[in-house]
Amino acid sequence: MVSHHRRLVDFEKEYRKDPEEISICDRLKTWTRRKYEQTSAKKILLSNLPFITMIRNYKRSDIVPDLIAGSTAGAMMIPQGMAFGALSTLPPIVGLYISLFAPLTYFFLGTCRQISMGCIAVLSLMMADILDLYDENTKIAAASSTVYATDNMTSLFTDDISPDIQAKRIEVAAAVTFVVGMITILLSKLGLGFVTCFMSNSLITSFTVGVSIHVFTSQLKNGLGLKLERKSGLFKLPKTWYEVCVHLPEANVATLITWFICIIIIYLVKAQINDRFKKKMKIPIPIELIMVIFGTVASYFLELNSNYQVKIVEYIPKGIPSPKLPDVTLATDYLADGILIAVVSYAQTVALAKTFGLLHKYEIDPDQEMFACGGANVVCSLFSGYITAASVSRTVVVNGAGGKTQVTSLIACSIVLLVIVVLAPYFYYLPLCVLAAIIVVNLRGMFWKLTQLNPLRKQSKSDFIVWVVTFSVSVFVDVIPGLLAGIAVSFLLIIIITQQSPVTLKGVVDGTQETRTPSLYHSVDLSSDIKILHINKPLCFANSDIFVQKVFKNIDINIIKVQKQKAKLIKSEKNANNSNHNDNELKDLEPLEAENKIDDTQDVMLSLETDMSLPKYVILDISGVSFIDLMGASALQLIITELNEIDIKVLITNIAVVVYDTLDRVDFIKKNEDRLYLTLFDALQDIRTSSESAPNNLHSQDTTEA
Repeated sequence: MVSHHRRLVDFEKEYRKDPEEISICDRLKTWTRRKYEQTSAKKILLSNLPFITMIRNYKRSDIVPDLIAGSTAGAMMIPQGMAFGALSTLPPIVGLYISLFAPLTYFFLGTCRQISMGCIAVLSLMMADILDLYDENTKIAAASSTVYATDNMTSLFTDDISPDIQAKRIEVAAAVTFVVGMITILLSKLGLGFVTCFMSNSLITSFTVGVSIHVFTSQLKNGLGLKLERKSGLFKLPKTWYEVCVHLPEANVATLITWFICIIIIYLVKAQINDRFKKKMKIPIPIELIMVIFGTVASYFLELNSNYQVKIVEYIPKGIPSPKLPDVTLATDYLADGILIAVVSYAQTVALAKTFGLLHKYEIDPDQEMFACGGANVVCSLFSGYITAASVSRTVVVNGAGGKTQVTSLIACSIVLLVIVVLAPYFYYLPLCVLAAIIVVNLRGMFWKLTQLNPLRKQSKSDFIVWVVTFSVSVFVDVIPGLLAGIAVSFLLIIIITQQSPVTLKGVVDGTQETRTPSLYHSVDLSSDIKILHINKPLCFANSDIFVQKVFKNIDINIIKVQKQKAKLIKSEKNANNSNHNDNELKDLEPLEAENKIDDTQDVMLSLETDMSLPKYVILDISGVSFIDLMGASALQLIITELNEIDIKVLITNIAVVVYDTLDRVDFIKKNEDRLYLTLFDALQDIRTSSESAPNNLHSQDTTEA
């Protein structure tokens, strides 16, 4: 026969295991032993270098799909790497260096089989902001020093940056990338791969869309052929829009026509052919690479630069630079911004990895992904690169082309290496407007997300608020303040949601054992004697006061007024008892005073009759409480004490184990063990049993007295 326990304390005594008394030192030793002693050198090697397992399990049938997918990704990396490298205000070859070393590093360290690492627009523009800040600092230093030549001073914030200054800017970008890469590696080994959980999808999406507006605006200069001074600091985007409008009549017609033609061709091929027929096409048309080749050839033979003043890429060095350890002191003033860029980099990479891992049914290790991102950043920094991440567009293409493993990265790297070592100088005549067209068309997916705002508003107001605030601040103020504003609003909304009404009045649905809110369900019985309150929020310092107020409000009690009435009644009863010993008290009073005293007694008795409508029981169902702190426990005890003083018994049900342990540590369980029940049904059953036995008890007492 199964024993049915109604009281929580009885259940805990019978089934709860005795807790082990373990000191902090012993816990630390146990954790260290489990983490390292039971892990062999082989397991450590395989966990840090996932490619070993991948190579050991590699199938011959994967060679052809990986070859096709890798070739496709490599063809995309060349134009995108050059375009996004230029977007960072560094030489285009820097983007190719990143396109070589980022996927090569991820091949050894990453756990996702379809990801394509390399240059992406968002991070390139964020790195451009850091370099703009460096330019501003350099300009201020140059203005107050005679060391810098006048030519170097005037070259800042223009298109004609001197080689010496550009080399220094590359060192700054590499230094920031190296430091944040090392920090990322350290955090990954501390198991902090979950940090992106604090950034919602709405925040990341709105931020990237906001940055896309910046990216598009930055390409207006190359697309229109304008000579504009780069804006820096806050509100730079509105300033840039104003400058573009003012100088629009000065646009280069040849550049503008070339830009529009490239945009139209690239868009038509990507959207109307590659995307529409992607299920039928194993390999998408590499239109971006075709346009780069065609644009370079056309620019050379038509002499667009000399005849029509169309800006070109010009000199691109051939070969791979020698590895060089960056001067980390250069990153001192820009480390905070660099860390934010690294957070965005990891957030996008791990989100893509989880998506495709789930799609292809294999596990992704977030900590190892963080380690791979940090490793890729460190390696890129040694070869004049900057912060890298997984590309959404290329990853989707790799997956669509049938890529099975990270061998696709090796094949893509081989193609990029061929361009860097052999073909780089041949892109001398490549028009910058062609690269601008590639960037603009690749942003169309981001711009399309603006159309999802209205559905998001209907689905979740909190996510909508985060989206709008992050996007607005990113666009009209700056990208870094936009990201910080989004994080701040997210935490603020969490606090507000936590402080919202944590108490809901419920009743039992007729014919069932279920409790529901009467405003949402039919046939809900709200007993006048029993009030059932469901607590659906954590109880902590942030909402403990609100919790107490809501409990009293839901049972229609002005606790202060009721206590005053009861005190007045007790006083009157004492006075009535005293009057038995002083029968002549009223006789000695004046008639009017005696009448007032009688009226006061009648008012008190009327209040007592009114208070008889108060509930006899209040049941707190705290099944929705997943966390409680000291102030939350104090709030519970306060409610019990206050209601007990006016003869209302409080019962508590459905206490989670973690909440029970906290309450036990503060002696709440010991003080209130008779009030605690396993389930709401147990509490209701006990109330019914007590009510049924009460008349019998009264009858037996009367018999005894007789």
